[in-house]
Parts: sequence; structure tokens; C-alpha cells
Amino acid sequence: MKMFFTLSYRFFLYILWPMLLYPLTNFILVKFIPFIKQRKSFENKNSFSLPSSLSSRSFKLDNKKAKVAFEISSEGELEQIRPLINKLLNDNQLLEIIFCSESVEKNVINLYEKYPDNLRILRLPLVTYFPYVNYVNCAGIDYHTTSVSKWISASTLILCRYDFFPELMLFGRRADIYFVLLSATLKDKLNKIKKNIINYYYYKFIYNSFDQIITPTPLDEERFKKHFKIDTSTMDIRILQVAERVKNRLTKLNSLSFFNQLQKFISSFPKDNTIILGSFWEIEAKIFDNKRLIEAIISKDIHVAIVPHLLDENSLQKIINTISYESQLPVYVINEINESKEEIFEKIAKTNGIIIFAIKGILCELYSLYAHAFVGGGHGRSIHSVIEPYLSNCLTYVGPKVFRSTEYELVKEISKNEIFIINELSTFYDVVSTNTNCDKSININTSTREKLIASMKIPFENFMQKI
Repeated sequence: MKMFFTLSYRFFLYILWPMLLYPLTNFILVKFIPFIKQRKSFENKNSFSLPSSLSSRSFKLDNKKAKVAFEISSEGELEQIRPLINKLLNDNQLLEIIFCSESVEKNVINLYEKYPDNLRILRLPLVTYFPYVNYVNCAGIDYHTTSVSKWISASTLILCRYDFFPELMLFGRRADIYFVLLSATLKDKLNKIKKNIINYYYYKFIYNSFDQIITPTPLDEERFKKHFKIDTSTMDIRILQVAERVKNRLTKLNSLSFFNQLQKFISSFPKDNTIILGSFWEIEAKIFDNKRLIEAIISKDIHVAIVPHLLDENSLQKIINTISYESQLPVYVINEINESKEEIFEKIAKTNGIIIFAIKGILCELYSLYAHAFVGGGHGRSIHSVIEPYLSNCLTYVGPKVFRSTEYELVKEISKNEIFIINELSTFYDVVSTNTNCDKSININTSTREKLIASMKIPFENFMQKI
């Protein structure tokens, strides 16, 4: 089976795609299918020409060799590998980052601009992938590549979670490449593996391709041993990244022009009566279909804030419209272009309502100001990060779609009384009220969090020595 999958990948990459699918996709389908057109435009932003400072110019052309190459697909995955990147860049190592999604493009470019001499970045060629293009380096004219395997110079390649693209897998299987999978999980694949023998052997082929597999939880480690007899190790380095952000939260919060007014406003409520809805989606506005919640906000008994998952104007307006329809409450939006945020806090002090923070990159730090955190996504595809509110000492609430979240599994295992599933959105405030007003209040166990953070430091240092 191993040979079958290897030959299948090679046939697809070197015969089927270049001979048939590449011309079909790039010359015909691109004219009719918006997704393909958008994807091609994204990949065409790779810059391969001189000068050498251009972000996508391979280290190979400068006779340099990167220490490690990473492949990621999302901001969440970038955050997961961030401690590794920070440590290596601080040690003046050369790194390569291959990214697959426009969603993480801005943050990767920002990182490159901070370390232009030590970092090269590449938008993963999928639509534009073509294996039969050679280097052109004639007196510094032009250099082209549409293949990761021709661009990458590092002998260590690290993938995150499950981006098992054929070219990356074949490259990683080479004998001269140290191939690592971070945050590996079978949590959302068990049904596929159990029901279909082809799926079982396919994933066995995939996971046996790696020299080292690192799982985020001990339960994931047990699954790999049970189903594939593969030895793995456990380390969730994102915990270290989040812990660092929580520790230094005031640096970012104090940089917000409105933080003093916000802090003063929040402190006017008992801490137990503060609620933040993070990574919030339009569908989750049904939380406000609860009369007790509305009455508590109107009477200024509680403070509720929202940080949407999507911050574009259209998505933001949909959330505002839905909340207004469900609750008839005033909604106060704080964004980066508000000229006078003082007026907002003056208004909300008189007429309590809901604050929406339409500012990117501050949710992790904001969690620490609140006692209760609802994490969105669980009534859609899957919940977002619960490690951030957990390490910020919040009681955490999520929707029922937790099957993909190893973070939920970890928090539930070590602090089962501090995370709650909300099956019906309209009952959210009822659960919060129970936790706030019960005779024996739930205590946040800070020592559990400290032990969790400490437990990740040793395997992190050991891993750094290996690469």
C-alpha cells in the first residue's frame, strides 16, 4: 500500500497534473471559476526576481541554507508554531515559511518585514504548480519556480495538523529531510479510519511518512499508539505562546487609546458579572434571545462585550443587525477609526448596551478582563481556541461542535468544571447565572494552569535541540 500511494502521488504530480489538469485549470477553468482565478492571483504574488531582499527569492540562489521550513494554512497554525519561529529567529537562524491561505498572508508578510535577512516566504503553489520549470539565474535577470521542492533549502520540514499536500509529502519522505508533524490529531478522523479500510491505509501511509509526530494532548498520543502503533510525543507549544501573551497582556492593552476608559467602565461591574463573546459569529446572536439577559444588561447588572471572528464591514453589520433584532439593545462599536471613543463610554454609562470590539489581534489579551468567556464557532463548523480564555482564568462556554478541538479535550480533562457546552444558545445566560449565583461558587484553579504551562517547557527545549 505504501508503494501504491507513493506512485499515485507521483503520477498525479508529474503526469496527470502537468499534462492535463494544469492547462485545463490555468487556461480554461480560470476564466469561468472565480475561486481558481482568485487562487491563481494569490499565488502569482510570489516574487522570485532580484534583488535578493524580495520575500520569495529562494535562499538557494544566494548559496544559503535555511535551518527549518514550516508550512501553515491559517493564523491559528501560525500561532501554534510562533514560539519555534521566535526562538529560531532570535538565534539568528534562517527560516522558510510556506503558507496556503490568504487569511494568514498579512501576518506572514509582517513577520518577513521584521526579519528580511533571515526569512523567506512562499505562497503554496497549487493552481500554478508545475514541476518542469528550471532555475533561471542569468546575470540576475529572473528566477522562476512553481514547485516547493525546488524552492525549499532547509533539510527540516515541519507541517502543522493536517496539510498533507502530495508535493509536501513526497518531499518530506526523502531520506535527507527530517520530517515533523506538529499538533497531530486523530480526533476528527477516527470514524473515517474505522469505517473504510482504504482510509485506514491512506492515513497509515501519511503518518508513517514522518520522522517525528508531536501531539497536543496525551489522549492524541494514545490514539496514534492504538490505531497505528506509532510512537509520538506530546507537546502543545501554542500553550507557551498564549501564556506569553497573557503574561504580557498589559503591553498590548495599554497601547489601545481607549484602554483607560474601558478598564474604568469594566471595573464598575463585579468581576463575576462580566461576559465576553469571542470569535463571535452572526448565528450566535441568538444568545440574546433570553429575556433575563436583556433585563440584566438594561438594569446595568452585567457588562457584555463581543469580539467578532470576521471583522469586515459586511460581517460586522450582519452581527449588529441580528443583535438589534434579537434584543433591541444599543450596540456600541469600537474600532481603529473611531475618532472619539470617550463619547462611546459616556453613552454606554448612561444607557447600557453591548460593546463590539472590531479590532484585530486583541482578543487573547481582552479575555483577562472578563470572568465568563463564550468562544464562538461551536454552532457552526467547530469551536475556536479555548486555550486563550482558559489561560486568562475565565470560565469558558462553547457550542456543541467540539469534535475537532484538541484544546477543548485538554481543558475538559484537567479542569472539567471550568468549561461548559451550550447546546441551545438562548440558554447561555442561564448557565452563566448558575455559575455566578450558585451557593458554592466555582473557583478558578490557577495552579492547574501553571502546571500545564510548566509541563510544556521541557519538551519544547528538547525539541529545539533536535532541529
